[in-house]
Amino acid sequence: MNTFVNYFNDKTIPEKYRINRLKGLVFLIVIVLITIIYSLSQLFKSDADIEAEIKDYAYDYSQIVCKTKLISPSSATFPYEAVSIVKLKDSLYLVSSYVDSQNEFNATVRNNYTCKIKYVGGDYEQTASWYMVDFVTY
Repeated sequence: MNTFVNYFNDKTIPEKYRINRLKGLVFLIVIVLITIIYSLSQLFKSDADIEAEIKDYAYDYSQIVCKTKLISPSSATFPYEAVSIVKLKDSLYLVSSYVDSQNEFNATVRNNYTCKIKYVGGDYEQTASWYMVDFVTY
């Protein structure tokens, strides 16, 4: 411990460098503490928080599926949030929303859709963890 204190009190090093060492150490400690706090917050998520995240990824996956059905997927714009996301039963979700995209005449049209998708397990942030059960536009 004495060597550690001497590292910051070494009189052979100009004071501005000793202060910079101390600032660097404080910065490092703050970063480590922030990382620890963030990690702990992820461990103690409630079931409702996890379910809300899963629903968000269900909506994201429904957009991927919807784009595969469009004539001009690059023109697709979706609302920020889905109109409705309902958990039907274990790992089965029904997403209802809409998409604005261009048709074959380059006119922008709105299509409503429902997408029934299943979460098959694993990391719900990965598209491989989901598959489409049914997709309907109206």
